[in-house]
Amino acid sequence: MRKILGTFIIVIALLVSGATSSMAASSTYTVKKGDSLSKIANMHNVSVSNLKSMNNLKSNMIYPKQKLKVTGSAKATSTKQVSTKAVATNTYKVKKGDSLSKIAKAHNTSVSNLKSLNGLKSNLIRVNQTLKVTGTVKATSTKQVSTKAVSTNTYKVKQGDSLSKIAKAHNTSVSNLKSLNGLKSNLIRVNQTLKVTGTAKVTSTVKTSTPSRSNTSNVAREFYVSATAYTANCTGCSGITKTGINLKQNPNLKVIAVDPNVIKLGSKVHVEGYGYAVAGDTGGAIKGNKIDVFFPSKSTAYQWGRKQVKIKVLD
Repeated sequence: MRKILGTFIIVIALLVSGATSSMAASSTYTVKKGDSLSKIANMHNVSVSNLKSMNNLKSNMIYPKQKLKVTGSAKATSTKQVSTKAVATNTYKVKKGDSLSKIAKAHNTSVSNLKSLNGLKSNLIRVNQTLKVTGTVKATSTKQVSTKAVSTNTYKVKQGDSLSKIAKAHNTSVSNLKSLNGLKSNLIRVNQTLKVTGTAKVTSTVKTSTPSRSNTSNVAREFYVSATAYTANCTGCSGITKTGINLKQNPNLKVIAVDPNVIKLGSKVHVEGYGYAVAGDTGGAIKGNKIDVFFPSKSTAYQWGRKQVKIKVLD
């Protein structure tokens, strides 16, 4: 009886030993009904994330009789690859709800820089559009526009402009602008291109501006004035009168400078000792009963000097 009992104990011990050895050697586990990843992880002293990594699981879902690895090394591949790609990229794919300002802020740059990098003319972007977020901005158009602006001698009329405003900005007179552009009035239109430098052409106004005895017989006013002389051939003189007459191109014209408050510009006059002329210019020192008569040369202007003369303003 003792011998049989001893043999039975030895057999049980061998069976237990074999089962223990088998459990210790096994690296897989067959899922049973009612199992969960957390339960299996606790049984094998491992974490749920490690189990998922070892078995390449995308979720916590498992099913009965599924074989799972419970020991071994987890492979960390996808995370490393994504990280490397994120560091190396210098582009960005537009997502729904994005704006240039939002993208610029996220990539520590400016909206203007993004537009320049991607050749954008506006702030409009579209979903799935790939944008450069780093790189070198080429500055070309600004330089070209600047060069063109320096070399131009024309001006395009903008909203709110007037001839007087344009004349002041380009250091010229309204009458000169009108003469340069063949304007009959001060009316200009938006986007109209005007010449702002050049030689003014004197046409019909000049041809009829110097009166003769035959067509100016009626005298409207007659009084004495202090008369000096001037010439267009001086340093810095443009030769263009207040009314747009080019004295350098028309040296034989008889023109006088007047105070417009005394003699209206464009009036026909007769100056004692000078002849019939047109009031076509003004002068800084010509105030009140003073006039300045034009001569084509300095020598003739000096010969005139300063004198009291009778002037007749004609109808």
